Amino acid sequence: MVAMIALGAQFQAIPPRWDVRSGGERIERHRHGDGYVAIVVSGWFDEAGDTGRRRAGVGDVLSHLPFQAHADALGEKGARILCLPRPRDAGASAAGALDDLDAVIRIAEEDALEAARMALAQMTPKEADRRDWPDLLAAAIREAPGLQLEEWCETYGLAPATASRGFRRVFGVKPSRYRADVRATNAWRAVVESTDALSAIASACGFADQAHMTRELQRVTGAPPGVWRVKSVQDRARSAVAQ
Repeated sequence: MVAMIALGAQFQAIPPRWDVRSGGERIERHRHGDGYVAIVVSGWFDEAGDTGRRRAGVGDVLSHLPFQAHADALGEKGARILCLPRPRDAGASAAGALDDLDAVIRIAEEDALEAARMALAQMTPKEADRRDWPDLLAAAIREAPGLQLEEWCETYGLAPATASRGFRRVFGVKPSRYRADVRATNAWRAVVESTDALSAIASACGFADQAHMTRELQRVTGAPPGVWRVKSVQDRARSAVAQ
């Protein structure tokens, strides 16, 4: 597990296997150093994060990549959530709904990782909500991290200051920080999943230069891209030997 280091400087610990949250509880924007799969067993909550905003109810699955940030708002009766380790080969973050929640719970009692694989394989995918303009702005930023807020606001008839305040109420950060976080996590994935040159990744992800990318990855992940590249090479070598 990545050592826990507060948002921007530290990561929150992964929730315990069974995470029970009180009704009306608000969990401010945070990130975890490891990926995990959350399955709602009872109640519901709204999650607003780097992959959008979703209302997760009974049987819903949320698969979080390492370092993605989100805030949570619990429903009036709270929620009971089964938290499982995320398989390394699970691909991109995802969300969906299970047809057989009980089967996954039974498997989790014996093998948490296998239960996570089962949940991700069997779930029916669900897209992020687009309830209001903050959701549309978040989606636009994710799809084009270089988006200029002023241009987007002109299209939707909003003042930039109004958009920034309203976005922060929903997602916990200003659009500029949301954009920086999305760009950094995109770059981190490219660093650990590809063999592309770091300078090429910096350019492709919209950074001014490689030094800019290094600063942002250090802020979001706690380590510079060179460290992550070495670790990813070592991990692949170990996996090859194990096979």
